[in-house]
Amino acid sequence: MRRYALVAGANDGGPERARLRYAAADARAVAGVLGELGGVLPEDQLVVLDPDIEGLRAALRQLQARLAAAPDSQRTEVIFYYSGHSDEAGLLLGGARLGYAELRTAIQGLDTEVRIAILDSCASGALVRGKGGRHVAGFLDDGANQVAGHAFLTSSAADEVSQEADTVGGSYFTSALVTGLRGAADANADRRVTLHEAYRFAYDETLTRTESSRYGAQHANFDMELSGSGDLVMTDLRSRTSTLWLDPALEGRLTVREPGGRVVAELGKTRGAATELRLEPGTYLVALRGPAGPQAATARIGGPATVALRPADFGPLTLAAATARGDAPPAEGGEAIADDRDQVQILVDALAGLGADGEPPRVGVVQQGADLAGFSFGIGATAYTGSVEGVQLALGANTTAGAVDGAQLALAGNLVGGSLRGVQGAVGFNAARGGLDGGLMLASGLNLGAGAEEARGALISAGANLYQGDLVGAALAAGGNLHQGSLEGAMLAAGANLQADGALRGFQGSAAFNLADELHGTQLAAVNVADVVGGAQIGVVNVSDELNGAAVGLINVARRAEGPAVGLLNFIGDGIHEAELGWSPLGVSAQVKLGSRSTYTALGVAQPPTAIGGLPGLGLGLAFGGRARPGPLELDLDLGADLVLGDAGFSGDAALQPRARAVLGWPLAPWVTPYVGLRAGAAWGVHLGAEPGPRGEARPFIGAEAGLRI
Repeated sequence: MRRYALVAGANDGGPERARLRYAAADARAVAGVLGELGGVLPEDQLVVLDPDIEGLRAALRQLQARLAAAPDSQRTEVIFYYSGHSDEAGLLLGGARLGYAELRTAIQGLDTEVRIAILDSCASGALVRGKGGRHVAGFLDDGANQVAGHAFLTSSAADEVSQEADTVGGSYFTSALVTGLRGAADANADRRVTLHEAYRFAYDETLTRTESSRYGAQHANFDMELSGSGDLVMTDLRSRTSTLWLDPALEGRLTVREPGGRVVAELGKTRGAATELRLEPGTYLVALRGPAGPQAATARIGGPATVALRPADFGPLTLAAATARGDAPPAEGGEAIADDRDQVQILVDALAGLGADGEPPRVGVVQQGADLAGFSFGIGATAYTGSVEGVQLALGANTTAGAVDGAQLALAGNLVGGSLRGVQGAVGFNAARGGLDGGLMLASGLNLGAGAEEARGALISAGANLYQGDLVGAALAAGGNLHQGSLEGAMLAAGANLQADGALRGFQGSAAFNLADELHGTQLAAVNVADVVGGAQIGVVNVSDELNGAAVGLINVARRAEGPAVGLLNFIGDGIHEAELGWSPLGVSAQVKLGSRSTYTALGVAQPPTAIGGLPGLGLGLAFGGRARPGPLELDLDLGADLVLGDAGFSGDAALQPRARAVLGWPLAPWVTPYVGLRAGAAWGVHLGAEPGPRGEARPFIGAEAGLRI
């Protein structure tokens, strides 16, 4: 048997609907667990993020083509997953709708024995309500079971809203489904999670988490029409040996997070039954809200190992002991322990993900609770597991796992697990893991933010700003700005600005150094560096890979340039790099031209015009010009000046000769071009001494010129 998967996540449901934050993250989580434990090979999995309606249709056609290419002797199964917006009529992708009738027809038309469709979107139950939904015998994924049919699972009923939350970093349904597929849904402990077990677990967990939410309870639905024997194994836990084993005595809501804060698994753990979760090797923060209050432990899983967590391994949220220790049944080699150097990070993560239920007191040494609507002051810290609508004020630290719609003010630091809509102010640092949603971060030390979607707001710091994700707004720092993602707005720093992995549309200014990936605006600094320039670089040194805009500076460097480069020295890979030797009745000249394909700077030496007379001197010239290419010819026009040192026949020490030059060249080969043209200008004497001296009258000159360019 061979299993294929098409996984789609779409945050954009059109202009009339709020943009989702975690649909793409949901899709990646499902794709990950199907690849790790679900038997889907990388080459058999299609993952499409933020597709439009034609993009999703194309992905379905590509899936059909892969099925058609499979050998006739091979059984196939297909899993289709979608996370995003929908209504009672179909999936909403941007401003278009893919109707449920078309979707069902497309899925049922796939050339495969078994089709499984999972929809995590609002009113997705409309996909199955016509069928009524009934559970019949499923199938196993081995050769002993032969079944045919389909199974449709939806995250909500036809008239319900599907919900996502910052606290889980995704939707409630998908978070529960992935947790179940990792082992939490293995009700009969046979180390295999079936379709029915996964659905039952996701249904219960989603209902539990949403019963008290602002949108009301969310009920998962299903429609299964399958024939055969056995039950479908969605994930085989025996294929992986990196396991987190939860002791039967543990009780309460358990959250497993990566060090960066992403929720890997979340479940309600009942007393009396052990639970196994298959995880990738790594270090995890395990939070428990149970009868003993909020507690935390860390589990470091390395290689093929089973790490056990028991009640004694959990400790209160203090700097001293967020540790977990325990022997590992039934395998050896794992470890559940946190080093002392991890304690501060463990405390911050734990405070952002844990808290006591109920309304907290307003003022105290340490404030913690679920959600905050109002004002909270903590002499040590304030910490909430949900969202904050109001003000958190602390002499130590403010943390919340959800979003902030208000203000966090602290002398030490502020941490938001979700998005920030309001103000963070700190003498130490500010951090917003969910990005800015019209927020402002003010710090004398450091602002740190990361958002999966486009953020709007500003980061202002006396030290540095670090932001990962797309930002519409400004980053202002006395030290430096580091931004990974696209930026529309301004980056200003006294030190340096660094922007990568996206377009910069706006202004980047610093006293020392600017770095941008794709520039569609202006860079202003002593040194400017960009990969692609579609705007302007202004500085002492400008460096780019592709110059499609303009560069103005003393030194300009680019691999290729479509736009102008104005500078003393221009080093352009596909530009002008030439030497010229010319003669005219006015004198002999030699110069070097450096520039882009259309503009250049000319540096040269020239004999002063004989018509002016005087003893021979040496003229040093600088000119700026442009080149046009009428047919096979090259027309150069430039303006410049020569400073003739020595006696030039005037009352003064030197002669200054402003001049204009127009020449027409005919390339005979890539390396040689004869030219003819005209040079005209004027000359007058200048006094170079410390004391004032006489100056001569201006004397015009004009003459023909011919030469050779190589």
